[in-house]
Amino acid sequence: MPESLVEQPAEQVGLARARELRAAGASFREICRRLEAEQVPPRRSDRWHPETVRRMLQHEALHALRGPRTT
Repeated sequence: MPESLVEQPAEQVGLARARELRAAGASFREICRRLEAEQVPPRRSDRWHPETVRRMLQHEALHALRGPRTT
């Protein structure tokens, strides 16, 4: 039986905040600084990295274009 994907609330907070900051015109580096200042933990590291934020937002945008997965 395949595993189901489950949203992680802590990760969703970081993603939502990064999305807000990017929409307001913040650079990826600025988003990292703000997330760290607001003590939003990254998923797999002890610090936010600009490339991680870029990929996270890009992945979200690509997923939105494809629509939800159905199995």
